[in-house]
Amino acid sequence: MQQYPWFLAHDNLNFRFRVFEQRVDHHSHFDSGTAGTVFIIKNPSAVPPTSAAFQAHRAVGCKSPLSSMDIVKLDMAAAPRLASHAVNIILQFLLDAPNFSFDTYSQKDSSWLKPPPRPGQLKTERTQRRSTDIPKAARSAYNALRDVDLTHCYEDVPNAGSPIFREWRQKIILSLNYGNAIRRHHALTVIQVKQIVTSKESPDVIDRIVDYIVRFLRLFTTDEQKKRRQEFSMKVSALVRSALGDRVADMIEIHSLATSPAKQGRGYGSALVNTVTARVFDFRFGFSAG
Repeated sequence: MQQYPWFLAHDNLNFRFRVFEQRVDHHSHFDSGTAGTVFIIKNPSAVPPTSAAFQAHRAVGCKSPLSSMDIVKLDMAAAPRLASHAVNIILQFLLDAPNFSFDTYSQKDSSWLKPPPRPGQLKTERTQRRSTDIPKAARSAYNALRDVDLTHCYEDVPNAGSPIFREWRQKIILSLNYGNAIRRHHALTVIQVKQIVTSKESPDVIDRIVDYIVRFLRLFTTDEQKKRRQEFSMKVSALVRSALGDRVADMIEIHSLATSPAKQGRGYGSALVNTVTARVFDFRFGFSAG
């Protein structure tokens, strides 16, 4: 509320509580109160609401109110979409049942088992990113993750070196990884947000060169930093094995998800996750995020 414009909508509420068996501590009564909602406007192009604009818009709406037939038509238009989602919810309960082995089901690739399109999902595209996107992507990811607790655990150690050097080292590593993903035409991004998802393929010569450079840059980390990273990796691996077992081989992992701080809270990260999830349900792509 200190960064974005906002307004408050409120109204009075009256609740009548009726009882049908009168007792000393059990009587009919009437409660009154006020309910309010604060609307925070994060879209910089949005026009701040004013009473005059509201009254003008309300006057326009009064000239063409919804009729009963309009409501019926809206309901009929939404019915197929709601029905498909209801069917999918029931199917998910059945497919996720412990006694049902979906992996061995002969019709598991049927289009009937795919989830319906998500209404209102942000538009996403699978496209080749330009090399000019790399610096911005690296900056966005670095700025989004630098204040995360895990980052502080890795970096806030004695004799870790100059903060400026550590910042540039991490940005170079991110740039190398993102640039390699763009080179292989496997960069997945959400418009205005620089996120990279790379597909699983056998490494080539350039992949090995990038990996060698990243390993070289990590040589400048202290023994304590290496110890903390290794400890975290071992605990996560053990947790994954205990929770998922052999099923992990058939799953994907979004290893790192970062949205530019200036764009957070607008659903861009969710749009990327939804896109990857939808492709998993399509049984056509196997993605690993990095």
